[in-house]
Amino acid sequence: MGSSGINAEYMGSSGINAEYMGSSGINAEYMGSSGINAEYRGEQTNRVLDILHGVLAESLLAIAGFYKLDPGELHRHCGLDFGAMQKTLSDPTDDHGAFFLSPLDLFYYSNDSGTPGYSTTENCALHTDPGCLTIIPLSDVPGLMVLDSKRGWLEAEKAGLAPNKHAVVISNHRLMHAVKHLAGDSGLPLIQETLHRVAKEDDRPRLSACYEIRSQSEIPVLRGCSS
Repeated sequence: MGSSGINAEYMGSSGINAEYMGSSGINAEYMGSSGINAEYRGEQTNRVLDILHGVLAESLLAIAGFYKLDPGELHRHCGLDFGAMQKTLSDPTDDHGAFFLSPLDLFYYSNDSGTPGYSTTENCALHTDPGCLTIIPLSDVPGLMVLDSKRGWLEAEKAGLAPNKHAVVISNHRLMHAVKHLAGDSGLPLIQETLHRVAKEDDRPRLSACYEIRSQSEIPVLRGCSS
């Protein structure tokens, strides 16, 4: 596992089912201005959130297995409740209340060449995320760039994956430190926090979503994204 996070080839049919994703990603019709507040979330958005959360929960288990770590210890060092996480996988009625600080973000990039500063400003500047893992369903408009330590910048939407069906899972700051603490002497390559950005690769508007699992003690960071 390189600095580009968790390769999408490890995500099987439990990934992002196109049935629940509109052609522009997660349909804004189901998202209120308050983000993922249940009052504004429709049935389809709830289903999408269940899928995204489930992929990240399974990814954490896979990472624990790769490093031969106790899953409970990995979750604890990530500031997560392992029992609560398992409940989200086993109980279809669970509302993910224990993870209310984990944001589901929706980003709209106009890609309008008439916008002031268009030629000198990226849609979303180079950054890492503060939490544990982030999942980003691929948009039908390219732009997501992920830095790999050996191969350089990878263009996610041009990697042969299907938009609105496949997703990229990236490793974040909190997970990097947890793995370093628990598996630093394992001799295995350690997970790094993933540098990523959103470039202007197309003149069509880009709508994309991401879901990030954070602990109860995360401090939000400014993301430097334009709309």
